[in-house]
Amino acid sequence: MDKARLEDVLTMAVKASRPPMTGILKLHTTFLLPPGDTDVVDRLRLNGTFFMTDAHFTNINVQGKINELSHKGRGQAESENTASVVSNFKGEFSLGGGRLTLPSFAFSVPGAVVKLRGHYGLRAQTMDFKGDLLIDAKVSQTQTGLKSLLLKIVDPIFKRNGGGSALPIKITGKRNDPSFGLDMHRVFHKGP
Repeated sequence: MDKARLEDVLTMAVKASRPPMTGILKLHTTFLLPPGDTDVVDRLRLNGTFFMTDAHFTNINVQGKINELSHKGRGQAESENTASVVSNFKGEFSLGGGRLTLPSFAFSVPGAVVKLRGHYGLRAQTMDFKGDLLIDAKVSQTQTGLKSLLLKIVDPIFKRNGGGSALPIKITGKRNDPSFGLDMHRVFHKGP
């Protein structure tokens, strides 16, 4: 697919009353569905790359978090401009045995880039991702008042080459209740 509507593809793949996202999708994949009596989810094999541009989340709370990430990533207080920021995604994927693996995945909004790798279990709807949050601002610039002052202490720890901050993160848990957090192990032990 060179220029598909993301919401059309998600309608086929996600069991929900409305697709979780809208936007433009470019997808290149190999497709293999071996014969058998087991569920298609367990037999289907895909390998490829994807690009999503001009993506918006249909859940207003999720889109609000994306807007907040963009504002904080640029070191700005949340503006009165309530226009939704667009998100862009790109990555490699493989699907097999009911497990989606993303060895390389990037998500960007103005002011922030999230680079992840990991997997998602289709049946259990669980995720396990690790990666980095790269923001244009210093960590202390993402907050105001006393919090900003206190965070100045950690700015050197998360400083990245070229300016801004790099924070090691992890995303785990169920699709409906994910846990987002700082990967403390990697804060002081650089590497994967």
